[in-house]
Amino acid sequence: MRPVTIIATRHGGRYEGGLWAAFPREPWDIPQDAYGGDRIAYDWWSSNTSPVGVGDTPDEALADLERKLTEQPRTPQ
Repeated sequence: MRPVTIIATRHGGRYEGGLWAAFPREPWDIPQDAYGGDRIAYDWWSSNTSPVGVGDTPDEALADLERKLTEQPRTPQ
């Protein structure tokens, strides 16, 4: 499995949809806008198309990410 970083959401799920977010990235690769001020975070979360798992616990966020990665259509290589 690829690297996964699970961190608490900045806005308590108001824009993110959960208290925790699971990103399929290294910690230094998390988009800063996802944790920006209200307007910046709202814009990022409402327009984000990359898979990010969210949930009220870290385990729920990871399970949501795994589900999203499984459902994602595969691109031909």
